[in-house]
Amino acid sequence: MTSNTKNKSKKRRPIRTLLIVLSLSALLYAVIYFASGKRLSIPNLSDIFNSSKSSDMAEEYLFQVGHNRVYASLDNSIVAVGTLGMQILGADGNEIFRDSFKMTSPSIKTINGYAIAYDIGGSSLRLFKKNEIITSMDVEGEICSVSINPNAWISVCTQENNAYKGIVTVYNNNGSPVYKVNMASGYVLASAITADNKSIAVLSISQEGSRIIFYNLDSEETQRVFDMPGTLILDLCYLNGNDILAITPTELLLIKKSNESELLYSFDENRLSGYVLNADLITLSLTSSSNANYYGYQGLLVTLDKTGRILGEIETNKEPITMASGNGFIAITQNDGVVFYTTSLDEITISSQYGSFAGATAAISLNKNHALVASDYFAYTVLLDG
Repeated sequence: MTSNTKNKSKKRRPIRTLLIVLSLSALLYAVIYFASGKRLSIPNLSDIFNSSKSSDMAEEYLFQVGHNRVYASLDNSIVAVGTLGMQILGADGNEIFRDSFKMTSPSIKTINGYAIAYDIGGSSLRLFKKNEIITSMDVEGEICSVSINPNAWISVCTQENNAYKGIVTVYNNNGSPVYKVNMASGYVLASAITADNKSIAVLSISQEGSRIIFYNLDSEETQRVFDMPGTLILDLCYLNGNDILAITPTELLLIKKSNESELLYSFDENRLSGYVLNADLITLSLTSSSNANYYGYQGLLVTLDKTGRILGEIETNKEPITMASGNGFIAITQNDGVVFYTTSLDEITISSQYGSFAGATAAISLNKNHALVASDYFAYTVLLDG
């Protein structure tokens, strides 16, 4: 089924040449490389910013979880996930619990007191709360992506090894499987579950382009299909009312329940180098088309609301390494340190005794006044003065 498309401004320019030039395997590699944050690590956590009351905050946190660490705030505690497993410390720095297991490319998402740690390209997955692991599993195939809805229902996208076949499994917040989709063809990139736990959207790509298939979780029948021939959709998330936000390398789209799409924002001649896609705030890192090595990095940071309205826009000569957003803050790490912004991209002053934080690979807010700046080798508290 081919959808009708309504554009707010410019006519959409499908990236047909991308799918023609790249082989299917190379395209999959490029997308997973992008989505898993190898170039720009993006936590993409819905409640990475925790507004709970601060208790006695430690100045430094000591984690023992190996390398490639990612961090998140969880119910007034801090979670670190690395190649050797996961560990949770209280705000005071004392350990709450840990779980040892091997991962290669750790990732984490949290929402409403729940968290899920998983290994992109691997099979390990843990659904847990602050004081307990709800379920531990090794899934079949290689994990491409994981999503979690406000009720802590999760969808896990996997790809069979060297096979042109994807699987999406839905688990409830007890960790029990409740639904499964077997894709006969195409590579599965992402999925999302509605807030009422009734439907799931599954994004896949093939040589023809991108396809989003909608399913009711109480039926094996397809609800509807949205096709975008010759265009690569990178990611998606649900809005209230079951409309969907989708992002491509050239634009941000609204996909409506009527199966029509609407252009919300075009990147013009800029190249998308990173994003955080949330239902209430979209943060984009764009590289200028005039960027050249002898000029140094020239980029653009843009924040948008769910209607595509620009909230903030600033030029930058420092390339982001990681981005995180939520609860009125945006945290960005760069080669020479870290910077915090409001949603309108006004810079927030931070105070710390530890200097500029060169080498930081993660920055998250712990509450409305404190943030964590961290890497594989340190994790320090900073004060947000803005």
